[in-house]
Amino acid sequence: MVAIGDHKRALIAQSSLACVVSSGAPVRCGPRFLFFRESGGGQLFSHDGRWIERRLGSFLAKMETGKVEKGELEEPARLVEYSDVAQRIGVLLHPAEVTSVGSDKVKLVAGGLVYGKLDPDSGRVFVVPSEGEYIASSEFVPLRVDESAARPEFVRRLLLLPEVEAALGLLKSGKCHQRADLEKLFACRAPMPSLPAQDNFLAQTDAAWSEIAELARSIPSFQRIVDESLATVFDCSAPEVPSLGFASLATLSAGRTLRNGFRFLSMNQAFATRLASFGKTVALNSVAIVRGGKRLTKGAVYANDPTGFRYLRGSDIGDAKVQLDQMMWIHESDYRQIERFKVQDGDIALSIAGVVGKVAVLDGLGAAGATENVALLRMRDAESHRPAFMMYLLLSSFVQFQMRKEMSELRQQKLSLEKVRSLRIPVFPKLAEQDKALAQVQARFEQTHSIVEKLRSRKAEVDSALRAVVGIEEPDAPLDLQEVEIDEDIAYEVGED
Repeated sequence: MVAIGDHKRALIAQSSLACVVSSGAPVRCGPRFLFFRESGGGQLFSHDGRWIERRLGSFLAKMETGKVEKGELEEPARLVEYSDVAQRIGVLLHPAEVTSVGSDKVKLVAGGLVYGKLDPDSGRVFVVPSEGEYIASSEFVPLRVDESAARPEFVRRLLLLPEVEAALGLLKSGKCHQRADLEKLFACRAPMPSLPAQDNFLAQTDAAWSEIAELARSIPSFQRIVDESLATVFDCSAPEVPSLGFASLATLSAGRTLRNGFRFLSMNQAFATRLASFGKTVALNSVAIVRGGKRLTKGAVYANDPTGFRYLRGSDIGDAKVQLDQMMWIHESDYRQIERFKVQDGDIALSIAGVVGKVAVLDGLGAAGATENVALLRMRDAESHRPAFMMYLLLSSFVQFQMRKEMSELRQQKLSLEKVRSLRIPVFPKLAEQDKALAQVQARFEQTHSIVEKLRSRKAEVDSALRAVVGIEEPDAPLDLQEVEIDEDIAYEVGED
């Protein structure tokens, strides 16, 4: 069976050739997918057998609801983006009401189940509210639930169990934006209680889920905490981008290379207007030295045991912290090859490829090198510029907007070191004001943490009640999935038998 957290760990395992060939068409031999098949042949849970085990596809199917074409809408609707669904809770937060959309969207049906196929282990599965009109980005797939076998709300809660999220994490594929296709989801098997048992469980836990939803909606976003805390010093909100692309010739020619993409021109014009009213700013390079990392030499493999030498990747950087538990160990010989690109305490790490814009201050990593997908910043004057204050500046809407504007529009989004150096940042205030803003951030984080802990506790209680109804074993040692990022660097060996 898939254990909680298996999808977050490096996997070194073996599969048979028969398993690879039978994995589907086209043949899939990804290590995580094969590990899932070998661990139970698509079975999601170990259970006591009181209920019949069924393929999810026997009561779930894709619902063709039609699409909403970009442009003006006939009627206002609530637009559900990925950020509007609470991770691992499946609660709609505050989707905005829109009268026009910039790209095609999916229609949603009241009461229907919606599955988020992008990073499915993030647990963005929800039931469409019965009141109002809702549309969603194309990464959400409306599903039809056969209500002679299952209730949509019961299926939603089943899919939000940590064990299921771990399985979906093993099923997904794709280099840049990973997804789990519906066929692989539908092929999974799980015990399904009778309708009376489902109804009884939902009735007994509805109050708890209402409390969970309220807690989730009361948690401010990380971005909001940073922006509001920095507001004690200056306004770091993002510019408003017009729905139609427009830029003056001066704006267009301001770059070293002319760019006339719709997205870039719209954002560039909006930022130019915002910058003119912001006050004094400087280029990031005038305050910090910006350098890059280095990819490991071809043929290098990660070490299975601690070696004393770490390797920092973009996926190891979270919101204002490094995920130490998931950093990979490398051999000393490989470290010596990239030692010139080693990190130092006090460096600020910025992810510049894949998920661009994650930032953390480095401390206590020891001997560690960084990949080329991470930029390392070191303050030129550490006595008057707090690294932590720079970190939150980089995480502010004002700077994050610039990163989105300057990212390459290729298949894998990337931010060059030159663009990082040219980012505009406000002039640092005095140390006392920096410390005041940092204290405000810390206080807000502590307030939020108490809410998050209460939410996790209530969710764990409901999950345990669900396991008892379905006949699923309680996990031995649940892994805190909030503390771990995806690790895509894995090895897999295919045997002949």
